Amino acid sequence: MRHATPEASQVNCRPFGDDLAVDYQFTFNLSKKEDRHLSAINFRNAPVKPDVDADFSITCSAHARMNLTVRTRSDPSERMLFSDVNCTSFRFKFAKSEHAFGVEDNVTLTTFFVYVYDFRPPLWIQISFSQYPKLNLQQFFITFSSCFLLLLLVAAALWKIKQKYDMYRRRQRLFVEMEQMASRPFSQVSVELEKGGAGAGVPAPVALEPCRGGRAAVLSLLVRLPTGGTGRAPPLGGLAVASALVTLGHHAAPLPHHKRPRHH
Repeated sequence: MRHATPEASQVNCRPFGDDLAVDYQFTFNLSKKEDRHLSAINFRNAPVKPDVDADFSITCSAHARMNLTVRTRSDPSERMLFSDVNCTSFRFKFAKSEHAFGVEDNVTLTTFFVYVYDFRPPLWIQISFSQYPKLNLQQFFITFSSCFLLLLLVAAALWKIKQKYDMYRRRQRLFVEMEQMASRPFSQVSVELEKGGAGAGVPAPVALEPCRGGRAAVLSLLVRLPTGGTGRAPPLGGLAVASALVTLGHHAAPLPHHKRPRHH
C-alpha cells in the first residue's frame, strides 16, 4: 500500500476534514508543540471503483474514540454506521453489494466520514481506504492452465522444428559425402575371360590403390570361383573381386654380416 504523511499543522485547515485518497495509507503525526491543543480530527473518503469492496483501517498509537458516518447521493444527510468506537486498531469491509461506489455526473455516490476525538497528543494516526480486487481463483487457474498449455504447444512446435532442422542437416551431410565419393578419381579396365579356364602367366591387377607414403598399396584382382564340376558358380557367373594389402618395391634391408646365422 502507498503511504502519505501530511503535516500535522494542516489537520484543521479544511472545514470538512482531510480528503483521503483511495489505496493510500496516511499517517498523521501529532507530536509537535503546536499540536498539543488538538483533541479531534476529521477525515472523509469517496470510493471510486464501483465493482470492488472498500476496506477501511485505522490505528491510533494512544487512546482515542471514533465515529464513522456515510452520506449517499440519494440521502444527503449523514447516517451513523459506528459510534464511540475505540480506534486503537479497527478494520472493516464495506461491501459493494450494500453501498453504491463510484462517480456519476461528477458526483460521488457514497462518501464516508471519520471523526476521531477524545485523544491527547502526542500520538500518531494511520488511516486508509483501499479497493483492491479479490483474487479470483477460478480465473487464476483458467489463466494459468491456458498459459501452461500454450507453453507446451510452443515447446512441441520448437521440438518439431528442431527435428526437421536436424534431419535437413543429416541429409546435407549425406549429400556432401556422396559428392565427395563421386568426385574421387576412377577409371575403367577391360577384362578378357577365357572359356577353358585360367590363362597362363602372372595375373594382372584390375586396380592398384597406393597408400600414403608410396610403400604399400591395395591390390585388387578379378578371380573366378570354383564351379564344383558345374558350368559356372553363382552368382555373377562365378566372378569376384579379391583385394589385398601389398608392399611396393624391395624395402627389406639385408641383415649385417656379423648377424647372419651360421650353418654347421
